[in-house]
Amino acid sequence: MTTLDNAVLDLGALDGTVLLFGGPSGNREATEALLAEAERRAVPWHRVICTGDVAAYCADPQDCVDLLRARNIATVMGNCEEQLAADAADCGCGFGEGSACETLSVAWYDYCRTALDRDAKRWMGSLPRRIDFTLGARRMAVIHGGVSRINRFVFASTPDAEKMAELDLAASDGVIGGHCDIPFSSLIGSGASARLW
Repeated sequence: MTTLDNAVLDLGALDGTVLLFGGPSGNREATEALLAEAERRAVPWHRVICTGDVAAYCADPQDCVDLLRARNIATVMGNCEEQLAADAADCGCGFGEGSACETLSVAWYDYCRTALDRDAKRWMGSLPRRIDFTLGARRMAVIHGGVSRINRFVFASTPDAEKMAELDLAASDGVIGGHCDIPFSSLIGSGASARLW
């Protein structure tokens, strides 16, 4: 693995199964189950990639950090990692003011700030904002929210033109993002020039 100034980690060409996941969110049991499934499927750790939000929401943020670090799993910096590393006042999720999500985020974020040790926060601050790899002939970019903004919500319902603009910023054949916590795939364009979100 090579890191260029903490912005991009380029994993180079990967062959075989690549396991991508996001949002461990402090859920130790779910993270352990995912890692056990990677082992069951014989996916080597250098082909396992996390899209961030390692320590948000649930009860075991430190355990989730430790599980990923022990396996040297390539992890993208999400807005939660960015904010926790900076000891910022809030999670930086971009929730609407007065929304239920904003109200609930105050409690879990304060918990994470105290539950994580300094070393975990330093690790979060050292994470790349993007991970690139090539699979077959396709160049992929792994990000947290959007290429343009770390906490951008991109959903299946986001217009294709907006996704294409983000793909153009990434200069890649596909983008794998987290943050929205709703799995989906979109092919933008058609034929051989189609690009994946």
